[in-house]
Amino acid sequence: MSTETGKKQLEPDKTSRKFVPPPRRSIIPSKPTKSVKAACSQILVALLGFVYVVLTQSDAQYCDDINRSSCPDRYFASNYSEAREKFLSASAKYKHARTYSLAILDELPFYDQQQQQQQGSEKRDERLYMDITILNEHSNSKHLIVHISGTHGVEGFAGSAIQLGIIDYLNRMLFDQSSIEVAETTDQFMPAAFPDPRTLAWDRVSWMSNVVDGCQDAGTCEVTSSSSSSSSSSSSSSSSSSLTKDQVIEQLRKDPPIVILVHALNPYGMAVGRRWNENNVDLNRNFKTEEEWKMSGTSSEEDGNNENENENENKNKNKNENKNKNKNKSKNKVYVELESLLNGDYHEYVNDYVQQDGTRRWLNSWRVELGYWMALVSGVLRYGTSSLMAATVAGQTYNDKYLFYNGQKTPLEKSHQVLLRFLQDKFDEHKTTWARHIQKLTWIDVHTGLGKAGVDSLLTDDDVEFDKLKTLFPTHSTENRVENTKAGRDKDNNSSSSSSSSSSSVSYGVATGGNYGMATGHTLNYRHTIASLLTHNNASQTELDSICFAQEFGTHMSATVFRALRQENAVYQAYVDLMRRNAAQPTLSPQQIHDLQQFVWQWHSHVKDTFYVNTLPWKTNVLRRGLKVFLDLFLR
Repeated sequence: MSTETGKKQLEPDKTSRKFVPPPRRSIIPSKPTKSVKAACSQILVALLGFVYVVLTQSDAQYCDDINRSSCPDRYFASNYSEAREKFLSASAKYKHARTYSLAILDELPFYDQQQQQQQGSEKRDERLYMDITILNEHSNSKHLIVHISGTHGVEGFAGSAIQLGIIDYLNRMLFDQSSIEVAETTDQFMPAAFPDPRTLAWDRVSWMSNVVDGCQDAGTCEVTSSSSSSSSSSSSSSSSSSLTKDQVIEQLRKDPPIVILVHALNPYGMAVGRRWNENNVDLNRNFKTEEEWKMSGTSSEEDGNNENENENENKNKNKNENKNKNKNKSKNKVYVELESLLNGDYHEYVNDYVQQDGTRRWLNSWRVELGYWMALVSGVLRYGTSSLMAATVAGQTYNDKYLFYNGQKTPLEKSHQVLLRFLQDKFDEHKTTWARHIQKLTWIDVHTGLGKAGVDSLLTDDDVEFDKLKTLFPTHSTENRVENTKAGRDKDNNSSSSSSSSSSSVSYGVATGGNYGMATGHTLNYRHTIASLLTHNNASQTELDSICFAQEFGTHMSATVFRALRQENAVYQAYVDLMRRNAAQPTLSPQQIHDLQQFVWQWHSHVKDTFYVNTLPWKTNVLRRGLKVFLDLFLR
């Protein structure tokens, strides 16, 4: 306060001749204000959240005897190398299988190499592959099934286990001469960790345009010749015959559906323990259509990867300018406003870590942990849980170090480039068979994360396919869900009609599907690629009967999942910058580097534990549910 102002306030009131004292302001309000209440709530929730994280940590559980039929560990792996070895071994045992190993990375970056070598979890000089096995490649079936694991890297262990189960189950069902009936001892046919064969949807078996209806467990199946895709064929004459279940299997043995198993679409994330790929890109947001790229506010002319590489100074300048340009054009305004909350800057935290002793490190980690929970509560109070989550999972296209980075339109990420080229080559190779016969497409992309632990949700972004899933899985339990994420997107874009609400989702329990409404660029967009390849090789190709969805298994509550992603990415980005600076001008001792790598590895391991609940009940349920959904669709 200036001197003149102070004097003016202390002058006597000329009318009353009384002094008017300046108003007093109490430091502590007499009543708690909303801001004080909110701050207290933040602190309370922060403490509760931290306690929850500590209490919910559980030790890994493994079978006493891995050869026991009820043990799921024969299909699950503890790291990428083991998962790949199991997948290749299982594929080699399948009677009609061909496996293709496609290199994605020749080697890890030096800072990841040192970390992996220190932990001994992966070979330092190992190339990272996307492995693809095609079952029944030369079948004349009308049905093509594509099953993907590891789109989100560290989430791939669940999908990998299911793929091993698929190979084992189909090998037994199609090529063993045993009956499908369950014996008293399940070891005689199917492991106890598998779904009961009597629960499969045998009444949906179809082949050669035949639809099986009314198949009972011990009875016969009524087979009627008809077509599900055209009204003209439905009115044609039909012939029926009675088939036993073993005869149904015999028909499937002649021309079983063609199954493409894509193992580790993102091998880097699966090997290192990250959800993102080697460029920090979310592969399930990167495969956008032209319209979706426009919706995200990105075009090829504004591509952040199109930089002047002649001079480092110009390169960095152009990169920052493109980031700011794309940031301003981003359609996800909530993400832009919350970027500091979603992407903490931990450079100071990581730099201090290497200089501190054990006690100070522990206290500093508590400070950072409580700070995260308080910031999260602040964001929830301001925007609400649904808006916050929807904006988060939709991601952004302007900063390659931030969470949920969608990447750029050009170039497409290498994993997608390799898979696209593989599919194109295979359809060209089988243009006289696949293009002529295939009329059905089933696309399953396995994920883990949101939802109740061990409970799966089936998420699609197409209205027609959503209705098909509801029909195919009408008895989904009260905990499982079939959801249409497109309905949420239409709502967010204010473009939905009143009828969209009726087809938004069949949702039970804690709803998550609507939070994906703003997210685009899913692998489900490959449906357009397959349809285009079929049409290219067969101009008379009819409309493709497709069902494409993500099967997501719950692990932990969403706040815990986001915490793991946010903290790991912030620590990892700071670690990478520090290691690059140290490589250019060494300042860290070998012991400091060792401690720092151990610290970062702990966060990688925590992310893995968040998306891979290594307990026997969770693993058993994932294997059974994953196989049950696959087999019911295998028989459609």
